[in-house]
Amino acid sequence: ISFFQQGTIPCVTKDGKFIMETPYK
Repeated sequence: ISFFQQGTIPCVTKDGKFIMETPYK
């Protein structure tokens, strides 16, 4: 899991997919 310091929050769904929660949805 990579952490980006651009205000992004790494989230992993129960399906195992990696989703980046960004402030600019």
